[in-house]
Amino acid sequence: MKCFIDSILRDNQKAPKKQKHPIDRILERLAREHDFEQASYSTVRDYVRKRRPQLDLESKEGRWHLEGMVPQEKRPAKEAEVDFADKKGARLLFQIFTEREERKATPVATNSSFAEWDKIFSDPWPCAAIADRITFRCALVQTGTKSYRFQTTEQQRKSQT
Repeated sequence: MKCFIDSILRDNQKAPKKQKHPIDRILERLAREHDFEQASYSTVRDYVRKRRPQLDLESKEGRWHLEGMVPQEKRPAKEAEVDFADKKGARLLFQIFTEREERKATPVATNSSFAEWDKIFSDPWPCAAIADRITFRCALVQTGTKSYRFQTTEQQRKSQT
């Protein structure tokens, strides 16, 4: 019966939260599928408590490097990181702002003022178009301060020269 319970626990690892088998459901399946009604709730519960962490370790074996990683999945038209330096990146950013226009708010954080954007983008057309999309019916919040990361980068550049 342990093999059967182990298979249920392995299935539970892959199943969505609401589809996982609780202890009483495991007992029902033991009785129905294997005609085994001798196990008590506490016996199965204790076995599951002991065995579940062991199976979790087995499933992670060979994949420990993934343990501390943050998934970098971006949902389409929800969140983006774009390299402004190339034309494809600038056009992609323009497309994202165009698709989100008048549907959802789009927060933008930048260390550069709009006046400096023409130096960032390799093509002036996306620069003007993106600034137009961002500023239409918007609330601009300028903190007037430089970020910690930006200040650190500037200090490092100065110390290297």
